[in-house]
Amino acid sequence: PPTGDPLAYVIHTSGSTGAAKGVLVGHRALATAATALVEAWRITPGDRMLSFAALTWDTSGEETYSSLLGGATLVIDRRATDGTVAGLLAAVADHAVTVVDLPTSFWYEVVEFLRLTGRPLPPSLRLVVIGGEEVAAGPVRTWCALVPDRVRLVNTYGQTETVLVTHQAELGGAAGRGLPDGMPVPIGRPLPHVRQLLVPTAPGSPIAELYVGGPSLSLGYQAQPEATAQRFGPVPGAGDERMFRTGDLVTTGPDGQLGYVGRVDRQLKVRGHRVEPEAVERALLGHPALVAAAAYGVDAAAGGRHLAAAVVPRAGATVTGPELTGWLRERLPGHLVPTRWSVRAALPLLPNGKVD
Repeated sequence: PPTGDPLAYVIHTSGSTGAAKGVLVGHRALATAATALVEAWRITPGDRMLSFAALTWDTSGEETYSSLLGGATLVIDRRATDGTVAGLLAAVADHAVTVVDLPTSFWYEVVEFLRLTGRPLPPSLRLVVIGGEEVAAGPVRTWCALVPDRVRLVNTYGQTETVLVTHQAELGGAAGRGLPDGMPVPIGRPLPHVRQLLVPTAPGSPIAELYVGGPSLSLGYQAQPEATAQRFGPVPGAGDERMFRTGDLVTTGPDGQLGYVGRVDRQLKVRGHRVEPEAVERALLGHPALVAAAAYGVDAAAGGRHLAAAVVPRAGATVTGPELTGWLRERLPGHLVPTRWSVRAALPLLPNGKVD
């Protein structure tokens, strides 16, 4: 490793948008990122942070290192990770947990549980952090209707290569109640230690690819110098500063917050049109009967690609492909409406909680 920043650990990317790669994280990057979280989340010795994420996922670092540096207690209870919302809430209540950090897909289950049961959150809870995937506006509005404003809801963004969290947005209270369907939910602004660069996808386009720099940048990929050079190279026009090309597309709102649009490597060509599956998923999650959705490409027998979607209805609700087709045609251009549908009880998840 480079002199002055010895290696702290190697952790692999999720592999959800490509083959998993070992990321080299230095001590300086880790200390910088963890200290920033203590400040952003206002962690104090009086806090009790739940250990929820598996140690193979870097979100566990958000829990562990912010607890250590903030003097908080890290609570380990197997009920919290038994896969049920009831188990999670029991652990939070019994240990007077004040902070939980959840993958967005599991947080959706928490929101649905609260809606169906009418149960309140344990009174000790003051902060709920979500991240790992794009969040939809509908569940945020439901959360804000059910949960007191005193409980902070923070949407976080970051990649394994940029170490822990680089951006965050406050979604609780009035901020969340006013979110419209079909528009990107904010991932927020960069934390103070982060430098961001937005490179438009085309001249005059409101969509840009996000580059991230600063002292929390990792050292690169283990034994992959070409991949490291490609993703961590100096950026022309930015003083040749070393920055990480995230591959994420964003827009900037009028308040300066970033909104996640999609992934460069998830883009599809359907009938000659460029399609970002996240835009389809965002629209589907505005349907009152749906709690989860995934859009993807399917090869057609005659060549080209079809747009397909898998959806999960709310408990007790039923939906059909023709119904959803008609609903989407009122809201999206024709090339963004899937032609193949599947209705499922749940979407398949990777071990870290992201949709597979």
